[in-house]
Amino acid sequence: MQRSQNNKHAKERCIEKLFSIRLGKIKTTLIFLTFKMEKK
Repeated sequence: MQRSQNNKHAKERCIEKLFSIRLGKIKTTLIFLTFKMEKK
């Protein structure tokens, strides 16, 4: 019982990591785009 609970938690953390990486990439691209627009 405890083991399956642990597994679920690990999966959730993995998904969270993937999401944070995706969000980070989106944030950097947005900053880059706004910076480009301001330079023009």
